[in-house]
Amino acid sequence: KLEIDPDTKNLKMTRPAFGGNIMATILCPEHRPQMATVRPGVMQKIKPIDGAEAPVEKYDPGFEKNNKYVEVLDVVKKVSDKIDVINNLLEKVDILIIGGGMAYTFIKALGGTVGDSLLEEDKVEYAKEMIFKASQKGVKFLLPIDTVIVKEFKNDALSDIVPTGLIPDGWMGVDIGPETRSLFTEALKDAKTVVWNGPMGVFEFPNFAKGTEAIAEALAHIDGTTIIGGGDSAAAVNQLGYGDRMSHISTGGGASLEFLEGKELPGVAAVQDK
Repeated sequence: KLEIDPDTKNLKMTRPAFGGNIMATILCPEHRPQMATVRPGVMQKIKPIDGAEAPVEKYDPGFEKNNKYVEVLDVVKKVSDKIDVINNLLEKVDILIIGGGMAYTFIKALGGTVGDSLLEEDKVEYAKEMIFKASQKGVKFLLPIDTVIVKEFKNDALSDIVPTGLIPDGWMGVDIGPETRSLFTEALKDAKTVVWNGPMGVFEFPNFAKGTEAIAEALAHIDGTTIIGGGDSAAAVNQLGYGDRMSHISTGGGASLEFLEGKELPGVAAVQDK
């Protein structure tokens, strides 16, 4: 916390009473330049505590320092919000797994039908470009091959399982199917670095949380670095009891994705400058 030093009248930083690291959530608000950590005069008064850079280094290690292959699991809802992320990740990873609501735009790009599932029609051409880029870069680009579908958006809705590209009109995808769970978890088995951002489906509905549960369990057994970025992903691994088996958990989904885009986070830059 910040306190006024009674002798110098300057701001000083002290460790929280509970003994935690003051910068443990460095990737939450630090992509926003209006946050207090980057306001004029504040950073000049603060000397970051030891280890403040650690959460940032957790995100960076596999991409630049790990000479074994890096695998990123990126599951987010909107292609439009993550254009630069996908483009940047395809320069760095060996495997990119797309699940959740974002997958349907890519399925559409491959000629599939997605019914009433979340779809961004104006990003279908972009999805095609990213699929092509992945093939050119030698990146394994994995999408769901079967999907749990419903007609009504509720936990006790009547459901069915169909091939992902054959979702009929009036139905929407709410989770990855059993074949996809096997495909994704097998791909993760030998990973050395995994970044997971976002659930596999509507995990807040217990009946449609199996995909998210399968990924969380797979990450809990990986002999490597597992980085959880984003509030939903963090909530999922903690609810399932796997939180203490992950290398790093951040609740800063937006900030962590901007970091993966290669953008400078103002709050992080301010700390590193010190």
